[in-house]
Parts: sequence; C-alpha cells; structure tokens
Amino acid sequence: MTKQEFESRIGGEVTPEEYDKIQTVYVHYPGIEDKDHIARLHTEFGMRIIDDMFARANTISDTEAEIQAAKVNISRLEEKIKTL
Repeated sequence: MTKQEFESRIGGEVTPEEYDKIQTVYVHYPGIEDKDHIARLHTEFGMRIIDDMFARANTISDTEAEIQAAKVNISRLEEKIKTL
C-alpha cells in the first residue's frame, strides 16, 4: 500500500516516519486483515496503537529476515556439499 492510498483511506496525512511504521505494522503484524483494517485502527486509535504494535511487527520482520538468511545459508551449504 502506498502512502497516498493510506492517506486517502484515513482522510488525512501522515509523516513519512509515521507511514514507515504503519507499513511495517500492516505487512508484519499478525491479524491485520487488509488495508482497510490498518486504516480503521489508525482512524479509531491514532498513531498510539501503531506505535504499540510497531515493536512486535519490527521483531517479526527482523526474525523473518533472519529465517531468510538462514535459508540462503542452507542452500549455499547444500551446494557446497554437492561440489565435494
């Protein structure tokens, strides 16, 4: 979702920093159903709820990145075994 899409859903503007947090929560927080869901949360509760959810979403994002890196490393090691 773009910043403009989000702003049209909430009928207002957010800063680039706020949007980065909103996007992280939208993509990574468990239970966020769709674009309208994250917009409703923001409309009803403001950035306070997004800020509260951000820490968990960011941890999930970091953990997903670690998992992806581990998968890449496993693939690299499997290829190394094939060459032995």
